[in-house]
This record gives sequence, C-alpha cells and structure tokens, in this order.
Amino acid sequence: MSAQDPLWEGRRGFLRLALVCVLAFIIGLVVEQAMEHGVVEPVCAAHASAHGLVYRGVTVNGPCNNEPGAHCLFGHVGGDETSASLHKVMPFFGSLAIDFLLDIEFTVPLFAVLLAGLTALALRRRRGATS
Repeated sequence: MSAQDPLWEGRRGFLRLALVCVLAFIIGLVVEQAMEHGVVEPVCAAHASAHGLVYRGVTVNGPCNNEPGAHCLFGHVGGDETSASLHKVMPFFGSLAIDFLLDIEFTVPLFAVLLAGLTALALRRRRGATS
C-alpha cells in the first residue's frame, strides 16, 4: 500500500469502515448500559424510595421529542405511573453528561467519527514510519 492510497476506498477501506461502525455501535451500547445500570438506576431508585414511589426504569427521549433526555419512570403502589426528568433527580451538569451518554443516536456517530479519526491517524503514522 503506497502513501497515496486512500484509507477509506476499495475493499480494505470498506472493511475498515465496517469495523469502525461495528465497534462504535458496541462501545455506544456498552456505555449506555453502564450509565443506565451503574449511575442512573441507583439515583432514580433512591429518589423513588425517598418520595414513596416505586422505581420502574429509565426511558430516553430523542432530541425531537417535547421532553428530550433521560427520564426516570416511577409508579405508585396503586399502579399510577409518573416520570421525572434526570435533571430533577441529579445535579444539572452530571445529568447533562449522562443524557448524552444514554442517547445512542448521539453516541454511536460520535464514537464512529472518533474511531475513524484514530484509525486514520494510526494508519498514516504507520505508513510514514515504513516509508
């Protein structure tokens, strides 16, 4: 492979791009699950128990929704359901960061761009070292 060969064209470029996209999707899912189960779930459960509610789960609304972001779902013992924005349950900046990490529609493309950039940088450095 010469220094002028494009990184993302041809069969090898397609395979690199496919690998980057699959890795970005996997990383996005892992980060989303880790944030939901490791951070959001305990905070929402503590908020529910402090207010006499039952924690039911977390939902993430996309940016086109009326109330975007993560929401804790609560229920009353009688069966009524309610929700609260993560901003009401956690400090603002922490909940803002977690909102982004829970939104797969945002994180997967972000990780894809980051991985593509790192791949291009690594391949160019490797080509520069061998030339």
